[in-house]
Amino acid sequence: MNKKLSIFALLVLLFSLISSKVFAQAAGPGLGIGILVLIIIIFVLALIFWLWMLIDCIRREFEQKVLWIVLILLTGIIGAVLYYFLVKRKSS
Repeated sequence: MNKKLSIFALLVLLFSLISSKVFAQAAGPGLGIGILVLIIIIFVLALIFWLWMLIDCIRREFEQKVLWIVLILLTGIIGAVLYYFLVKRKSS
């Protein structure tokens, strides 16, 4: 299960970094709405992952807790992915 979750985290990170403009230019005018819907879905999944990691960080007892909370808040999905691989996955 952890392997699937880490693959999911990487996919969310990858798709959240790709802009809608790149998709729209490659897809052409007919697929613009479909691509927009896909980007919205990816954004929502990234937001859910970010909130999940933030809540986990707040609830977990460990050193440097405040540092990780600030890092996740300021860096968004990048901080959440770093937290997942460096703290959550390490302690699980």
